Amino acid sequence: MDVSRPRLARGFLVVGALALSCSGKRAGRVVPPDGGDPAGTAGSAGAATGGTGLTGGAGAPGGAGVGAGGGGGAGGAGGVGGAGGAGVGGEPVSGGGGESGTPDVSAGEGGEETAGGTAGTSAGMAGTAGVGGGGATGTPPSCQGLVPACGDTGTRDCCATDPVPEGTAGSSSMVRSFRLDRYEVTVGRFRQFVAAYEAGYRPADGSGSNPNDPQAGGFDVERFALPDDITPSAGNNLVTWTESPTFNEYLPMNYLDWPVAFAFCIWDGGRLPTRAEWIHVARGGDEQRAYPWSNPPTDRTLDISHAAYDCMADGSAAGMCTLDDLITVGSKPAGNGRWGHADLSGNVWEWTRDDATFGGRPSGYACGGAFFDIAQSLDVRCMTGPPNFGSGVRCAR
Repeated sequence: MDVSRPRLARGFLVVGALALSCSGKRAGRVVPPDGGDPAGTAGSAGAATGGTGLTGGAGAPGGAGVGAGGGGGAGGAGGVGGAGGAGVGGEPVSGGGGESGTPDVSAGEGGEETAGGTAGTSAGMAGTAGVGGGGATGTPPSCQGLVPACGDTGTRDCCATDPVPEGTAGSSSMVRSFRLDRYEVTVGRFRQFVAAYEAGYRPADGSGSNPNDPQAGGFDVERFALPDDITPSAGNNLVTWTESPTFNEYLPMNYLDWPVAFAFCIWDGGRLPTRAEWIHVARGGDEQRAYPWSNPPTDRTLDISHAAYDCMADGSAAGMCTLDDLITVGSKPAGNGRWGHADLSGNVWEWTRDDATFGGRPSGYACGGAFFDIAQSLDVRCMTGPPNFGSGVRCAR
């Protein structure tokens, strides 16, 4: 443990109806999809075949692929395919043109997926398209120009996402298939958002809604009023944010307020996952795991190889918190969930879309436990409360 840093003595932070222990330390580093040189394996195609249209509009160009670029979107009837996204280390390659169609007839197929760079893992967000056209896979804004240094090897794509199949969260809530970021949002990714925010970005009213649950609604500009300054107070010994880039860039961003986390995910081309979606992933769907890594599902084995908790991530005894108790996102692969998602328990709590009111302010439900929480807080649970040293986020797509 770094004795030069101020310590936070263990105590209890009462948030909502739950009392959580406060303790903590730091570890780990990471990679994008396997490979890494410009001639890597081809990524997944990011576009679907265009639907029926009267006149063929051009498919919108896809953004840069996470890993290799996806195929161009299909044009509408008589339209052309959108451009394929660039892979990590690859070059943009245009998708093939859609085959000529006739009015009221389905468009031809989109372009082929492109090779080049690391294998892609994300289907990305569909780009705006012409009639019947679709966009290709894109690199989220938060990772554009960011060195891939997340995960257990310190070389993985920090914006990698993994597909989640449909199923039930617990005993009743039905969850449709979606994609969820593999890692918690890092300081480096949030720094990109801060630059955009300071340049004038604000989420549009109603944006960030869940296409699988339209009734949940999107961002409420009036109710979820955003501050002029969205960064936490730098300099506190447990806040990961710094005014300029440091060794913290691949730690999870913490002390995030719920509306700010919501706005980040919208800007990054995603949305907040619902509480049911988050629980579905952490429980491993129908396996209903005790912990995200439990295999068999009833196994309650928990130690510092699985998660950052109880201020022990740096290898020292529990009891006092330092920044060294937060770990590079994804650096404990033994704690990954059923579908490859890292740090679902420990490190930081993760905000979800389910909103609440706490202390007269809009808030949400956060799930998963944090680096300062004792073992009993790391089973799959969610709570509401104000932002603190343990509040972070990961986005759904």
